[in-house]
Amino acid sequence: VNLRSGHPLLEEEPFDFQKLRDYPFVDYAQKILSSSSDLIQAGIVDPDKRILVDNLDTRCHIVLVSDAFSVGCDLPLRIRDRYQRVCIPIPSMTYQMVAVHRRDQPLSEEARCYLEFLFSEIAEM
Repeated sequence: VNLRSGHPLLEEEPFDFQKLRDYPFVDYAQKILSSSSDLIQAGIVDPDKRILVDNLDTRCHIVLVSDAFSVGCDLPLRIRDRYQRVCIPIPSMTYQMVAVHRRDQPLSEEARCYLEFLFSEIAEM
């Protein structure tokens, strides 16, 4: 769950995921990682408070200037700090990232550099 720092729900400990239903959910239209139906079934999202956007920057901006929230990957600490964003893992939901490539061909230089970068960013989390 991605929230702006200073969000009212961050004042309570432990974090109550069920109270997220009271806030708008900003959903990324391309659904790369999150599935609204899973979040609705988990009682985290109120479908009547769903804001559908097709631009990642728009989704981030709405979360950072309001009490809305989004769901996606955790971000490296320096990015979270820069954008005053808080990331809270949902205990019951996990995703796996995979890289698919042909066994009989070496990775391209771009793919190798990307994977090295990805692993370094994950290591900082």
